[in-house]
Amino acid sequence: MTLEQMRPIGYDKIKADFSDTFCIPKDRYTFTMTDTYGDGMCYQETCGSHTVSVDGVTAVSVNGDEFTWNKVDTFGSCPVENTSTPSQQPTQPPTQSPTPASDQVATFDNDLRVPKCLDVGASCESGNSIIKTGDDEPFYVAGETNTLDNCKDGVSGTYQSDESIEKITVRTVNGGQLVEGTRVRIEAYIHAFQEGEEDTVDFYYTNTASLSNPSWNYIGSKEPSRGGFQTLSIEYTLPAGGMSMRQSIWDSSKLILMQAVRVNIRWRGGQYSNSCSGGNYDDVDDMVFTILKSDHDISEETLDSGPSVAISPKTYTCESIQDPGRCREDSSCRWRRYQSKCQPRRSRAPR
Repeated sequence: MTLEQMRPIGYDKIKADFSDTFCIPKDRYTFTMTDTYGDGMCYQETCGSHTVSVDGVTAVSVNGDEFTWNKVDTFGSCPVENTSTPSQQPTQPPTQSPTPASDQVATFDNDLRVPKCLDVGASCESGNSIIKTGDDEPFYVAGETNTLDNCKDGVSGTYQSDESIEKITVRTVNGGQLVEGTRVRIEAYIHAFQEGEEDTVDFYYTNTASLSNPSWNYIGSKEPSRGGFQTLSIEYTLPAGGMSMRQSIWDSSKLILMQAVRVNIRWRGGQYSNSCSGGNYDDVDDMVFTILKSDHDISEETLDSGPSVAISPKTYTCESIQDPGRCREDSSCRWRRYQSKCQPRRSRAPR
């Protein structure tokens, strides 16, 4: 049983106090406060707070301006089973829950040309470093990109009307630190075109030793459920390897690894073809994050990342396209200027 499963509804008032009481067994719990707007528990210039108390004792107390998108806190302790039979052998310590870790926000790396989290935490978030600004796009300026291998965004589209990637987050499922072999979730906050039914979002990861020459591994694809802003997510297991970094110049055993993920949103096309779709309305972004090397051997063959989540091929019609640019983007369509509509191209019979 989790607190989220018992969460009530009706928190719909501004500047009001809410409280709930739950009867839960003694154990270790993770409490997550999430804000969908990204400004913490704040409204205009006033901030609230949230508190978790156990048996009258405050276990968690957080002001609303101490976080942006979410705040994760752990409280309680794992119960220790008593044994009535004396043992001559040393008592093994109980299994502990994952060490609580902080959330990290990436900064833009001028050498890699992508956002990067330098410290290890429970999550890495790209922040605002990949958000496109201005009323019109191209999504990149003067050949600059947010990718490790110079995969460029599309040159067409209008911001907050067409496809874009606003934020990427990689977080552990269990709330612990990012470590080799740990299950993680990639969350992509995107903007989908029109009703979203013609867009597809592809997810990739790389654990190559050189981030300047990444080899991308396909995880899966997701489809937007609607148009506009929304979050799509997918899970995978952090593989072994990556670009090695020494955490301390005095202790060579403290090594951390850098891996990266890629999110690619593209218009039309049911199945992915490669990690750089290259369409005029497509957007692609990478993010580098650091993980800890596992204290035991992790091999790619033993990791269970689950099956790839692919999207079945779709059938699109030219008649549904209302924009000349989109019509020309689809090679099977042709824009009829005098009729102001998009129609299928006619196939010529061989002579």
